[in-house]
Amino acid sequence: MAKATDDEVVNELKRKNSTCNEIDKMLSGLGFLVKPGTKGKHHTYVHPQLNGFLGSDYDCGHGKNPVPKHPYFWKILKVLKDYETDLHTLNP
Repeated sequence: MAKATDDEVVNELKRKNSTCNEIDKMLSGLGFLVKPGTKGKHHTYVHPQLNGFLGSDYDCGHGKNPVPKHPYFWKILKVLKDYETDLHTLNP
């Protein structure tokens, strides 16, 4: 399967039904480093090539590979929107 573009990732996230594992893979495919957070089931992500982006997180809740709550999708989408130009350059 070909690597997803940032536009494809945004479109997928707008559906708000991706599981935590799917989000991890999509963000990793865009160059983000994703790792377990320090609190509960949070996952943190950073991107070493996005100037000014210090990182963010999302909560994977309970259960096996759950779908995060909607506010976390909006939070991720905001990061992708804020850094859209840089991501297009890094992921042509």
